[in-house]
Formats: sequence, C-alpha cells, structure tokens
Amino acid sequence: MNRNTKHYDYQYYLCKSCGYKVAIEEVHNRFIPKILNRVKELISTVPIVPKTLAAINEMSIQVKQSVESKQKIIKILEGKLNTARDLEDRELELKILEFIQHHNESLKDFANCQENLRRIHQLVESDQFFPRFDEILNHQLGLDEVRLIILYFVECLIVSTEQQPQLLFKSNIFSDLNISPIG
Repeated sequence: MNRNTKHYDYQYYLCKSCGYKVAIEEVHNRFIPKILNRVKELISTVPIVPKTLAAINEMSIQVKQSVESKQKIIKILEGKLNTARDLEDRELELKILEFIQHHNESLKDFANCQENLRRIHQLVESDQFFPRFDEILNHQLGLDEVRLIILYFVECLIVSTEQQPQLLFKSNIFSDLNISPIG
C-alpha cells in the first residue's frame, strides 16, 4: 500500500488559546480512571441531592424569568404590530411578525427546558437520577460517552513541559448551563 494513500485518523484534544494538541488516547488512558473515580465520589455523597435540587430550582427560576421577559417583549411587539397595521406599513408589519415568531420559538424552547428541569428534579427527588450515572460507569464507555463525562465534570486539564499534568474538576456540573434572563 502506498503511504500517500493511507489515511491516518488522529484525534486530539486541542487548547483553544494556544493550539497545543494532546492525543485523545493519552488523555483517556491517563485521566479517565481519575475522572470516573471523581464521578463515583460525587454521586455517592449525601449532600449531592440537596445541592442538585437547589441548582435545578435556581435554573427553573431563571427560565421562569426568561419566559416572563419574552412574554413582555411579545406584548410590546404586538402593540407595535397594531400600530404598523394602523399605518398600513406592510414592510414594518412583516418585520414585527418575524420578531414575534422568533420570540415565540424561544418561548417553546423555554417550555421544553422547564419540562426537562421538572423531570430531572423528579428523578433526583425519587433517587433515580444518580444511580443512572452508576449504571453508566459500570459499563464499557465509548469515545462519545467518555468525552461527555469529561465535558460535564472536568473544568480543565493543564499540560506543561515544566510540571506534571493537573486535572481540575468542576465544582458545579450545572455551571455551563447558565440561562440568561433575556434569553
């Protein structure tokens, strides 16, 4: 086989700020056992349930505020729509309808988010949420699952030629799910 026609499939984790690449296998082989142990520690501690419920409640409040904000915007836009119709300005009317549609789509997204938060809250309360992590961790994980676990539980991995690699865990796995009140 010709070397020029052979395809090598290399996968890396890439530092966004400096462009440094680390082979995915190296990271997984070296750090996944530590990460999985950390996840097991987290899901087995008693305080995790009230902390999780508090985080879900906080996100629910933020979503509710976002919904209220969107509803106010839609009400204002509907008033402007009536004005555009009174002025018989079809172009303005169409643009306002476009904005209203956009905000209504956001309301649908927020409704889905509220439903997901409600379901997760119920699962956490009924002690069905964290045992699922345990089930997942007891099975052979594929590359996608490993990457998701890293995404949810690892803040960053510091790799340097001057020191040993450092693995920093997230203090709150919900921290990346910030929901803006503006939406």
